[in-house]
Amino acid sequence: MSSPIEFVVGPIKTRIVEQPHEGRTYVERTQINEDAILAHNAELRKMEQRRLDWGRYVAKIPVIAFPQLYREYPDLRSNDRNARDRALQKVLKAHPEWLVVEKL
Repeated sequence: MSSPIEFVVGPIKTRIVEQPHEGRTYVERTQINEDAILAHNAELRKMEQRRLDWGRYVAKIPVIAFPQLYREYPDLRSNDRNARDRALQKVLKAHPEWLVVEKL
């Protein structure tokens, strides 16, 4: 087995590993600052909020999560706004750690 190849582009770290005994090559992507994003979200949830102000974030989702979310929730790419909204509600219920407000 050869050594993994690793490289970083922006906040995304990519690691390529060959598994000759399986005849496969695996690609693993991680977001370097994902923990910082989640910690910041937790701090924002602690702040007092009287109402949802225009322009205030409701959630901050690590960019690394989007490819998987698009596979699991294809309506996130829908041209139908209502379908996108329903899919986003499902995503945020499944991942409350991405919310920056206490509740929607």
